[in-house]
Amino acid sequence: MTKADLIQVVSHDARTTKEQTARVLAALAEAIRCAVSRGESVTVPGIVAVSIRARAARMGRNPATGEPMTIPAKRAVVVKPVAALRNAAL
Repeated sequence: MTKADLIQVVSHDARTTKEQTARVLAALAEAIRCAVSRGESVTVPGIVAVSIRARAARMGRNPATGEPMTIPAKRAVVVKPVAALRNAAL
């Protein structure tokens, strides 16, 4: 499903215009981005949980040369579907 398809379906179900729905989706995406950048977790009820997780430094290999190298520690965004959505996919 594309963004346009999602906007069409949601606007039809919510009985709003496509422009209003597009603005709501954009605002939701921006709110999630801002919260995660501050280190907060966000749960969109019934859909997804988004959080930040620290990843430790580790050893890896340069794929071109095969020589060992250290991969630095970093923070990564973790996106997990909520249980209701995971169970629906089965």
